[in-house]
Amino acid sequence: MLAVHLSSSNSSLSRIIVLKSLFPTNYQSLRYKLGGLINRRIFPFACRRDMNFKDQQVNQIFERFTHGLR
Repeated sequence: MLAVHLSSSNSSLSRIIVLKSLFPTNYQSLRYKLGGLINRRIFPFACRRDMNFKDQQVNQIFERFTHGLR
């Protein structure tokens, strides 16, 4: 996933899958190391397959993703 991000333009997002139980302990490391390596801010987004989103939530997610591409 990192290689795809580094070889692409600024118009793409990378996805990293982390187990829910490991996320709190590894978030700081992920943020500093990966963010420093790709020179971009890391925006966490927790999601599950069984989540149902409303229109307002989808719009907030979209805004967050577009902010991440800037």
